[in-house]
Amino acid sequence: MKNNNGFPSTNLHVHTPYSFSFFSSVSSLVEKAAEEGIVALGINDFYTTEGYDEFTEECLEKNIYPVYGLEVIAVNLEDKKKGILWNDPNNPGRIYLCGKGLLYPQEVNDWTLSIISRIKDCSQRRMKKMVEKVNDFLSRKGMEISLAYEDIKDSTPSGWVRERHIAKEIYARVAENEEEKLKLCQLLGIEETAGSVAEQLRGKLLKFGGVAYVEEDNDAFLSPREARQVFLNSGGIPVYPVLSDGTPVLTDKEKSPNLLSKELKKMGYWMAEFIPPRNSYKVLKKYVKVLRREGIVVTCGTEHNSLKGGLLTPLPKGLQYMDEELAEIFWEGCCIVAAHQYLRKIGEEGFVDQEGLRTRKSLEELREIGEFEINSFLAEK
Repeated sequence: MKNNNGFPSTNLHVHTPYSFSFFSSVSSLVEKAAEEGIVALGINDFYTTEGYDEFTEECLEKNIYPVYGLEVIAVNLEDKKKGILWNDPNNPGRIYLCGKGLLYPQEVNDWTLSIISRIKDCSQRRMKKMVEKVNDFLSRKGMEISLAYEDIKDSTPSGWVRERHIAKEIYARVAENEEEKLKLCQLLGIEETAGSVAEQLRGKLLKFGGVAYVEEDNDAFLSPREARQVFLNSGGIPVYPVLSDGTPVLTDKEKSPNLLSKELKKMGYWMAEFIPPRNSYKVLKKYVKVLRREGIVVTCGTEHNSLKGGLLTPLPKGLQYMDEELAEIFWEGCCIVAAHQYLRKIGEEGFVDQEGLRTRKSLEELREIGEFEINSFLAEK
């Protein structure tokens, strides 16, 4: 289905319950995408590809082209020491990074498995400590709530507990008891009218400065170089998610689109991604146009990595439409990812080679291949 701008609607960045998602199931996610007329949808869970099989089945059933992605968190230790911000406005040196157009079925090599295993072990030790600190705090405040890490873990499809799972479980435990919920909200200064209570619980309890916060070990993160190699080993394209004005003040590395373009090229990233719902139209268009002019291909998505919800159609903050120029750039980006995904599957080079360097294939050629691949897929179903 095409939007009123004439280009198909795509969303290459959504999270599923295999990491954390607004949606309770992969099925409900894909069904909502189909209802909105999205033709290409990209799974983008943190550190796991376990949802690929189910995602593929649902996309096939709903006649949506499946795009395979992965998200990780890297830390540049030098920038961390200097206090330099990338696309995390609260944590210097931390960088959210994605891989797009990964091979499916996924064959993960031993090096990648060892890296992911290290990250998971470190992060889950931290989650256990957080649960313990939450229980201690609630006990001291006379709350009749006690969490069990193993129970939370068992409730997640991948067994990977994150802060949002803990906050969601706390809220689920008090939601059934109005008195307990009111008491907890008063203790933490939470207002039910100020947005998701679970997200506020996460901020008040688990984030930096919260009573249950546990400092993160550097071993719980990849280096930027490791992250890029994980994506390349998985057959994908390294992608940088742009925060832009998704925060009140532009971060150090995103102060201007020209600066960001230079930084991405230094890192060996030839593709960037925006989450339009968190960006104003004016800033979104400025950054997208400059990056594209500088040779950075651009895609878009919505994340849905919280309990906030909203449309799966990526639209700029406060608007109900995407203008034609932006829509074409995002469609081009989607087609190039689809072309890369297809070409790597048949053993050829795509947008980047196995070293992450741009291949000789032109963007026009890749767009044509990807557009044909998507349209052929949709026509067959």
